[in-house]
Amino acid sequence: MRLGYRFARVTPPDQKAGHARIDADVVASFKNHAQDRGYQTELNPVLRSYVLDARP
Repeated sequence: MRLGYRFARVTPPDQKAGHARIDADVVASFKNHAQDRGYQTELNPVLRSYVLDARP
């Protein structure tokens, strides 16, 4: 029996998987702040706030 599906990650329909290079100290700060939630979960609202504030 194949168990690989148990570990598959599903991207919600309103999100897109991506890749970004982020400075190590920034990642460390988010990891420290996020604790067990996951630092990528913490990154999304910060990036969204930046994008919304940067709109003309």
